[in-house]
Amino acid sequence: MLTVFAGFFLAAQGQLNFQLLLATLVGVALIIGSACVFNNYLDRDIDRQMTRTKKRALVKGLIPVKNAIIFAAVIGAVGFGVLTIYTNFLTVVVGFVGFFDYIVLYGLTKRRSAYGTLVGTVAGATPIVAGYTAVTGHFGFVAALLFLILVFWQMAHFLAIALYRFKDYKQAHVPVWPVKKGTKSTKIHILIYILAFGISTLLLSFRLRSYFLLMIMFGLSTTWAWRGVQNYQNQNSSAWGRKMFLFSLIVISVFSLSLAVGSLTKNSILVLTIITHTLVALTSLIYASYLYLYPSKAKFNISYVLAGFSLISGSYLVGTANAKILGACLSGLLYISFIAFSILAAHRKLGVQKISGNDS
Repeated sequence: MLTVFAGFFLAAQGQLNFQLLLATLVGVALIIGSACVFNNYLDRDIDRQMTRTKKRALVKGLIPVKNAIIFAAVIGAVGFGVLTIYTNFLTVVVGFVGFFDYIVLYGLTKRRSAYGTLVGTVAGATPIVAGYTAVTGHFGFVAALLFLILVFWQMAHFLAIALYRFKDYKQAHVPVWPVKKGTKSTKIHILIYILAFGISTLLLSFRLRSYFLLMIMFGLSTTWAWRGVQNYQNQNSSAWGRKMFLFSLIVISVFSLSLAVGSLTKNSILVLTIITHTLVALTSLIYASYLYLYPSKAKFNISYVLAGFSLISGSYLVGTANAKILGACLSGLLYISFIAFSILAAHRKLGVQKISGNDS
């Protein structure tokens, strides 16, 4: 839903029609909900064998199958009805493509092929396109780039989940890539898709002439890749997959918000620039305070610095002169607080070690 929001804001360029926005969000949400329930119905035999899904309502029999199917059909029909009435024909088609792909194409291929995940990315990439086409009414180069960006992100995201939940998928005999091709091949593919994601977001930035998006996505993609390279040779592939999966959630959230922010008017950007700097500085203070309270957790990680730098640089480029001055002051707070509290944390950590008799 966050990607629907991003696609809509990007297309609207600050000229928001709130009725259309609400209708698009509601329509797409109902269609996604319908597809999800139908998927739960079709996959209940697989879900029963997996730790992650064995407590779903249909698996445990908490909801009768007939009721679930009726519910899914009704909310799906309402969702398509809302899009038909308030948006345009192209958006309805985009919604149907995602709906059909998720239930039928993905539902069939994921049981038979390691490429099922790739088939499923079509469904996952349609919401951002629906948000865009709801405003524009046409599918152009920008919409195609948005679609590809979401495909690449999903592949890295879902392959990471497949690594993280490897035992579940193997036990349920679902032929995801790690089960069929091995963990090493999966890690390589994740890094390739992260690279493709980074390149496609940069292409979008150049197309939109958005230095704001360019700086943020360059820093974020680099950070994501850096985290992937770290501990690449680690034998614990599940832990590596979990780390990549969790960071992918940050990536898609920041990407979506960056698209929305970059499309707003200059006055709105001024306010959001100040807010961005403030939030980064406060986040740093909170994180540094956490290190001080729990010194055993103190650990330097360059990915945090890269991510913070990309946010600061990106927001700095779009503000007015006053916003840049204030942003520079708040950015200074970020580094001062991070360094000061990190030193305190390290000092306290050393003290704890001495008390415990650990001279190292």
